[in-house]
Amino acid sequence: MLAVINYSNARDNLAEVFRKAAVKSETVVVTCENEQNVVIISLEKYNFLEKAAANAECLRMLDKSVKELESGGFVVRSMAELEACES
Repeated sequence: MLAVINYSNARDNLAEVFRKAAVKSETVVVTCENEQNVVIISLEKYNFLEKAAANAECLRMLDKSVKELESGGFVVRSMAELEACES
C-alpha cells in the first residue's frame, strides 16, 4: 500500500509514519514544497530492493557475456597457457 502525506503531517505524526513503514510495510511518500519528495520504507523492503538491483546488474553482465560468446568475442586458453602467463 502507498501513503502520501505532506511534510508538515509527517513531522507532526512521525511515530505513526514510521509505524506504517516498519510494521505495516507501507511505502510512505512525503511531499515537500520544493518537490524534493522522499520515500520512507522498512529496512526489509530496502534490503529487498538493494538485492534486486544487484541481481539486475549481475544479469546485465551475464547477458553481455553471452552476447560476446555468441559473437565469437572470446579467447580460449588452456590451464597450462594461463599458468605460463603468471610466471
